[in-house]
Amino acid sequence: MHYAPHSTPRTSKVMAGRQPSNADRDYACLVEELAHSATALHLPNDGPDPLVETLLRVAGLRPTSAVVMRTRHNGVRFTLVVATTGIWHDQMHRLLSARRAAQKLKVRMLLVPAARLRRPPFRDNCRLVARCAEVPLAATDRTAVLDQIALDPHCTLGDCAQRIGASLDPVGGVLSLVAGGLVDIDLNNPITGFSRVRPV
Repeated sequence: MHYAPHSTPRTSKVMAGRQPSNADRDYACLVEELAHSATALHLPNDGPDPLVETLLRVAGLRPTSAVVMRTRHNGVRFTLVVATTGIWHDQMHRLLSARRAAQKLKVRMLLVPAARLRRPPFRDNCRLVARCAEVPLAATDRTAVLDQIALDPHCTLGDCAQRIGASLDPVGGVLSLVAGGLVDIDLNNPITGFSRVRPV
């Protein structure tokens, strides 16, 4: 089976009783990277997909070949299958076989290479946003930031942070709104005080 990001305890079970291989370590890193990316991209984790996990297994893939997560975007439900680097390069035919089987069963399955989540600075930005998800933000500050974004289409992260008065981490407070899906920021360029913050 292939496990969704929130199932990290099961991940360790896959490797229990033996020294983790490079493939195991790659998979463990990918679990965390997908969790960070999903938070930053506002993709809810709807858990594992046992059917897709079975299709991958039938196609001949090992439990640590890919991370599977059910999610949704703009009302469309689908299953993300993020393949480890080795599997993407060496066993693409097995991934495609599983996807064809999913299509026959009318299951939306999106194949993604690990490299897409690991490209700089996207990975570091996603990690930063995910770590700021729990930064507390007072209701007054939250409203001030959202008002700033609504009134100024060119406002930056620095502009928004200046509207926050009650937080020890104003930038983290703004990024917590990104993690919460209330505002957007460009994840493909380094996040700075000049990064533009947009409404979702």
